[in-house]
Amino acid sequence: MSKAQASVELLIILAVSIVAIGLILALSNNEIINVNSIKANSDAQNTVNKIAGAAEDVYVSGTGTSKQIFISIPSGVDETKTSVGNKTIRLNVNGTDLIAETKVEVTGSIPTETGGHWIWITSYSGYVLIGDVRVETDKGSIYSTIAQDSTAIEHISIINNTSDNATVNVNVNWSNPEVTLSLSENSFVVPSASSYGINLTFTSSASAVGNYSGEIIFDVTTVEGTKQLIVPITLEVITGGSSQPLMVFPDFWNPVIDAGNSDSADFQLCNTTDSALTSINFTFSAGDAGNWIQPIPSLLSLNAKTCSQITVTINVPLGASSETGTVTASDGINSAVISLNVTVNAVPIIIAFEEFPSNNWNTGFGWNTAWTHSGDTSIVTTGGMHSSPRHLRLRRNTGYAERAVDLTGYSNIKLEFWAKTNGFEAGEEAHAMVSPDGLTWFTLKTFVNGEDDNTYKLYEYDLDSFGLTNNFLIAFDAEMNATNDYFYIDDITIARIP
Repeated sequence: MSKAQASVELLIILAVSIVAIGLILALSNNEIINVNSIKANSDAQNTVNKIAGAAEDVYVSGTGTSKQIFISIPSGVDETKTSVGNKTIRLNVNGTDLIAETKVEVTGSIPTETGGHWIWITSYSGYVLIGDVRVETDKGSIYSTIAQDSTAIEHISIINNTSDNATVNVNVNWSNPEVTLSLSENSFVVPSASSYGINLTFTSSASAVGNYSGEIIFDVTTVEGTKQLIVPITLEVITGGSSQPLMVFPDFWNPVIDAGNSDSADFQLCNTTDSALTSINFTFSAGDAGNWIQPIPSLLSLNAKTCSQITVTINVPLGASSETGTVTASDGINSAVISLNVTVNAVPIIIAFEEFPSNNWNTGFGWNTAWTHSGDTSIVTTGGMHSSPRHLRLRRNTGYAERAVDLTGYSNIKLEFWAKTNGFEAGEEAHAMVSPDGLTWFTLKTFVNGEDDNTYKLYEYDLDSFGLTNNFLIAFDAEMNATNDYFYIDDITIARIP
């Protein structure tokens, strides 16, 4: 071997080695990037989980409760896609959403700069604020009692935790002519790192009775912008004796809910005493209405002369009927009760449905088998569907399609379908039919010349009289003579009608 040849071979070996090392380094770098991405996502998920857990902790501890937590923000956070709201904490890291859901409503913001941060989690009436409490009220809600034809005064303060002055404009949402509300001031300035208070004066008429509600609204402007603080107000007019220590407003709910659906309502649970009430739990009456109510988080504490918003959610199952029930809040000594009168609207129960979503003879739901079809029968995208993307088309005198459904044990069954015809001549027909056994057939509708306007119409038929079996058949049959004679069917529904 010559020296020149040896040198060439050595250069080749070195080149191959360099390429191999480059590939190894590239793969290693990609692996490092993947590991870093996984760690960033894991850190972000831990952060949103920690915030969500803290939000639920302060909420059950009662209005006004705050706690400070330390969180870590990884690199790669997209500020525009990071949010707090709709019972969701969201961090977007390198295009991936890391989410934690809460049982309570949340609002506010979380820092997006990489590194560690201390943030405040604060409970208000009906929601939890995430982030620095820059400007706040000393009360999350106001509860007061008043006698008829008298005056009562409540006090509330704005606390400015910023390093700049805060300009405050105050409005009230109060539409109760039997009890008037006036403010000692409607605008003021709160210096930095200080507080400022105003009085709310309630004046009741001799005819005032019951409970009145509204809210006081603070529009607070600092160098950081303008924010709005809303504090709910509940006033009880005492007409004899004294109020109960624990009260709920309103104390009744008469929802109207469709079977298979749900509804929610908010209530103010108020502590009328001069000391905190603790360990308030919620129980529901026995029976269907009580079983429909979703769990309500317990309140660890409800401060003196304050209210906390609670949400009652009712899920009504299919087939249910109207019921009554109660929700009871109790600290073991005192209790408050919400009376429920749930009116249930019965809704149709869909047994089988077909809308021809694809060129497949076994779509929809609730059917025993796929469509049986023969002759000039197709699922097509032409001819103007009733609903996209396809419909059933029968042509000539050979088009035929049938399908079976189990209707045993049902009653009040209705068949609905949309159909249209086009291009018919004298003597041409198409039929919609049903059969309980495949032997005896009943014609529901005969389509004839003169109604072939190529416009979809809805056809509805009660099926009980035909005998509801476990292999009940519906069929569509074409009796035309050419390929330019059309019978179209779409959106077939078999349902139990209440």
